[in-house]
Amino acid sequence: MRIKQLLEEEKEDLFYVMNDYAQYFIGLKLGRANFGDDFSLARELTNEAQFKNLQYLSDYPIEKIYL
Repeated sequence: MRIKQLLEEEKEDLFYVMNDYAQYFIGLKLGRANFGDDFSLARELTNEAQFKNLQYLSDYPIEKIYL
């Protein structure tokens, strides 16, 4: 229960992640960040730790997009 409370406190605004090719993050595939052109498949992220992990797993520079 305590972990859930910590995650709720850490929650920021929702954001999407895009790479240099204007593709959205859609999930992980074989331990690598997977990007695609279809916005309906894009994953919403909620905290900085998720973004930092994606930076490590991505082959290309990425950025946050707030909507």
